[in-house]
Amino acid sequence: MPELATAKRYGAKVDIAGLRARWVAECPPPPVPIAQALSRHLLARVDEAEASFSIIARGRSGADDPTATLRTVQLEADTLTAIRRHRRDHDKQLKAKGLEPKPLDDEQLAMARGTRVLEDVNARLLPNWTPNHPVLPFNSWRKQATSIRTKRKASIVLGSFDRIRREIDQLEDLMAEPIEDMYGWHQYLEDVAMDNR
Repeated sequence: MPELATAKRYGAKVDIAGLRARWVAECPPPPVPIAQALSRHLLARVDEAEASFSIIARGRSGADDPTATLRTVQLEADTLTAIRRHRRDHDKQLKAKGLEPKPLDDEQLAMARGTRVLEDVNARLLPNWTPNHPVLPFNSWRKQATSIRTKRKASIVLGSFDRIRREIDQLEDLMAEPIEDMYGWHQYLEDVAMDNR
C-alpha cells in the first residue's frame, strides 16, 4: 500500500474506499454468463445472415418479394439435392448391370437456377415438398436468441443455441450459390455499362 510505504510505523491511515476502488480497477472484469454470451453470438450471426440475404432478397429485377425469393432459393437447393440423389441411385443401378455411369454436369445444373424447369422437376421428385422457412426467419431467430438469456439450465441453453446455429448455417449454405450468381450478374451489368461508354 503506497500510504504505508512512506509513513512512520503504524502511523498511516489508509483510505479503505480508495483502496477498494484500486483493487476493483485492477481486477479483470467478471466473465459474461454463458447464456448471455451465446445469445450475443447468435444475434450477431442472425444479423450477418440477414445482410447476406439482402443481397438476393429483391432478385435481379430489384422488385421481387423477399419471401418469394427465400422460397425459390429453398426450392432450387432441395431440387438440386434430389436430382443428385436420384442420379446417384441411377448410377448404382447402372454399375450393378455392368454399364458405365453417366457423369452429372454440375455446371448444367447451376444453369438451371432461376428457370421454370426446377419447379417442374421438384413437382416430380418431391411432390410433397414444403419449404423449411415459409416466411423470413430472421425475426424469429432474434426472439429465440434473446430468450436464451432467460434460461437457467445449461443443457437447454446449449440445445437452443445449437439448433438455431444449425438453422442459420443451413440457410447460409443455401444462399451461397445464388449470392455468387448475383455478384456475377452485377459484374455482367457493369461490363455492359463499360462497353456502352
